[in-house]
Amino acid sequence: RGIVFLGAVLVYPQFLGLSSIRQLAVHVISSPNLKYGSVFFIKKGGHAPTWFFSSRSLSSMGDYWMGVVGYKKKGVAAVLNEASYLPLKISGIFQRPPSRLRLPAKVWNRVNDRFARQKQKEKDLMRSLLRKPSVFEASASCWHKPLNSMVVSSFASPRRLPNGYSYLHTGVDLRAAEGTPVRAAAWGKVAWVGKMIVPGNLIVLDHGSGIYTRYMHLSRILVHLNQWVRRGDIIGLSGATGRVEAPHLHWEVVWKGIFANPLEFLEVWGRLCNPV
Repeated sequence: RGIVFLGAVLVYPQFLGLSSIRQLAVHVISSPNLKYGSVFFIKKGGHAPTWFFSSRSLSSMGDYWMGVVGYKKKGVAAVLNEASYLPLKISGIFQRPPSRLRLPAKVWNRVNDRFARQKQKEKDLMRSLLRKPSVFEASASCWHKPLNSMVVSSFASPRRLPNGYSYLHTGVDLRAAEGTPVRAAAWGKVAWVGKMIVPGNLIVLDHGSGIYTRYMHLSRILVHLNQWVRRGDIIGLSGATGRVEAPHLHWEVVWKGIFANPLEFLEVWGRLCNPV
């Protein structure tokens, strides 16, 4: 009857007392291959899916339920409610050697391991914020890129720091000369503004339904906490603050603490959203 991912454990539904549930016959709108960071949408109606992976409830966006595939090995996962489940086939992450970040010495000196305690404190603060439930529902309107420019570093690309630590890129880097206007990707509310060691000058927008976007390395912040913004509003100027090789905009889409592929989100949601 399918397999459910709970953390790192594979569990058959009947072991969860779900032996009588039925497979949900609905159409999933997503990219052709679901993988880490993939966004999927399910048309509302009938039994609404309630759970995705580790008890994260799907989010409402207009006429659809939305979820994001977390960092899992390839296999089969399931969306569950009391009466039905929907199996999802997940592809593995394409593995390739990490690229080494060529950080200028002056940049590494202000972000290196001497600041490990502060960096962890900032990381914990962001993790808590990005998992915080929204108090309003996301708009059904379409989204736009915050900059109309080339992607210079893709989502989930593996990287290695000068200290040997490797990680996956959690957003996309958009080419931008310092001082380029950065626009809100969608309607939302400013959830956090300020400066951190790695992100530099940072803006976090809450778009409702547990969906957040982050805009990093800014030279200037032009919004304030709790300010409402519309899609296309200028919220800051691109820059080279924080851990950077050169000026650019690092942009993220995050759903309930899970990082989504921003460009895939734009492509899939663009098929379903209200263009008005």
